[in-house]
Amino acid sequence: MGLSEREYKELLYIQAHEPVTRAQFAKEFDLPAKTAQNHLSRLIQIGVVFTKGKGKAIRYYHRKG
Repeated sequence: MGLSEREYKELLYIQAHEPVTRAQFAKEFDLPAKTAQNHLSRLIQIGVVFTKGKGKAIRYYHRKG
């Protein structure tokens, strides 16, 4: 999988608090909204996070297994 330390911490947060909104994620890691979106997109791209919902209702979940 090859997660960076930052990505690993972000994944642990999602695991512990799922479902997570982008706003919650941004607040937890003190990130601007766009940066939070980029980080979440990276976690999705590498296959450790998935989403449910659309638009403002989107939620992020840890992909188990």
